Amino acid sequence: MRRRLAILGLTILMTLLPAGCGGRASPPTPAPAPLRAEVGAASVLRAWDARRSRAWASGSVADLRALYTPGSRTAEADVRMLAAWRARGLRVRGLATQLLSVEVLERTSRRLRLRVTDRVVAAEAVRASRPGVGEMLPRDQRSTYVVDLAWYDGDWLVQETTAA
Repeated sequence: MRRRLAILGLTILMTLLPAGCGGRASPPTPAPAPLRAEVGAASVLRAWDARRSRAWASGSVADLRALYTPGSRTAEADVRMLAAWRARGLRVRGLATQLLSVEVLERTSRRLRLRVTDRVVAAEAVRASRPGVGEMLPRDQRSTYVVDLAWYDGDWLVQETTAA
């Protein structure tokens, strides 16, 4: 009986000791998997969305326009929407977009073409004259579109978005 307990104790000890101490070599640790292209693309979109949210909250047409390449039709549509809110004396604060999926369609050092599904999950309309009082806007439905981004002047800017 003592012999069985000693063998059992030795067996348990050998499995608990680090590989270098017990005489058994542990299998090599695999290298971490490289990040998928979609992870990097999602980071680019999240940073861009955060800057867009700040532009909308401040009501700054110049800051909003700076997120797009020159001549972008998508920029003009976004600027028109912002101007309409401003004309009513409103700001949109806390604009938050939830990325549901991102697929890289094309990637070069200067261009990203993505199929994106997202939705607006938070936003609050605030009167410029009463900044402490706001009204939560309804959540958006999911939508899917293709986003073309270009590396322009040291930053990723949206060229166009089109329905997917």
